[in-house]
Amino acid sequence: MKRLMFKSLALSLSIAASLPAAVQAASAGSPELEAYLSERYYEVEFFVFERPAVLDFATEEILTLDRPRALPRTMRTQRLAPEALWTRPLDTMTRACLTFPTLTYEILPPADIEILTADLPPPKPTPMIEPVLEPDPRLDFLASMAEFERRLQADSQRWQAPERFQLQRAANRVERRGLGRILFHGRWLQAVPAREAPDPILVTGGERLNRPLASHELVGTVGVTLGRYLHFRTDLFFHGPGLGLEPAGAAMDMTGESLLLASEPAASAVGYMQLSESRRMRSEELHYLDHPKLGLVVRIDPIIFPESLADELEALEALEESSD
Repeated sequence: MKRLMFKSLALSLSIAASLPAAVQAASAGSPELEAYLSERYYEVEFFVFERPAVLDFATEEILTLDRPRALPRTMRTQRLAPEALWTRPLDTMTRACLTFPTLTYEILPPADIEILTADLPPPKPTPMIEPVLEPDPRLDFLASMAEFERRLQADSQRWQAPERFQLQRAANRVERRGLGRILFHGRWLQAVPAREAPDPILVTGGERLNRPLASHELVGTVGVTLGRYLHFRTDLFFHGPGLGLEPAGAAMDMTGESLLLASEPAASAVGYMQLSESRRMRSEELHYLDHPKLGLVVRIDPIIFPESLADELEALEALEESSD
């Protein structure tokens, strides 16, 4: 077990060292600008990998479970990126109704339109609002902030393209060094809910399976909530070949390592391993959630505001100070 802990520590240090300087640097977020948003927005990125060298019989812990499992009813699925949008084919009954009833219409020629509108009264002129409002820098700034938040909402709860990943180098390093096999890697933006109102997100990754209650090797949920600190919650189930098999016997080699001789099926070979953990964390910190079979690396960052908004706010504050 101590050796496993040292390996986990070395792995976390290796991942941190692989991050680009831009990711490790301080955030470009602004508390002053954030106060003008209606919600607290964060970008979340994580990846999950399997550690192939660790099996359910390589430790004294009981890792393989077979008890019933369920996903939360309140979970959501992320929207796809715009470039990955797809259309669902219409069913037979819907296609049959598309042409019934049929409406036939003809566009009137300009001469007939003039005859029909000849007796209509002329349109009333649009009344002018008086007095005309003077330009207001604060209203202009609030309008800019509202437009920025509208764009945030449009981009929220959507898996982002891999080109926007900040942990890609760390994930590549895990596979390149043989530390694990990446099962899932995702990044998204969202308005983080309060601790008492979690909003879990469905995650599926790895190879597709044909097993009961397991469409993929990795199935489960992750979620972020906000109280005094950020809290990252994960409840993931890993299904793999050999889980649910019991070792028939083992022997010790000359170094004291355990050797698996053979295995025989358990009563029901549908076991799984579970990574269930809640981690309290601050933004801009890299966290590693450990498990004898799985590993998860996560980072949560505040949103980055455009420089134009910071300039508008600075000019507005300077103007208000000068007018006092």
